[in-house]
Amino acid sequence: MAHQRKPKRQNPHSYRSIYMLDLARGSSHIASALSAVSQHAAIDEVISEFRQRHTDGDLYGFLQLLAENLEKRGKAVPAATVRDMA
Repeated sequence: MAHQRKPKRQNPHSYRSIYMLDLARGSSHIASALSAVSQHAAIDEVISEFRQRHTDGDLYGFLQLLAENLEKRGKAVPAATVRDMA
């Protein structure tokens, strides 16, 4: 049985320029959600859109950067939720 190697995780910051549009749109969408329910729905939408646009993208790295963007906007609760999903 062949062993599958896990892809190496790069430093999430190396993806900032690649995912700049997704990060800006995603953090804005999540930050504008007013309730916990709408924040979770927004997070799910952002992840779904990311997967559609970047089929081979590093979701872990994207979520780390997204959480940082949310923290910079003063949105600690959704940032923590995003980190928990990473």
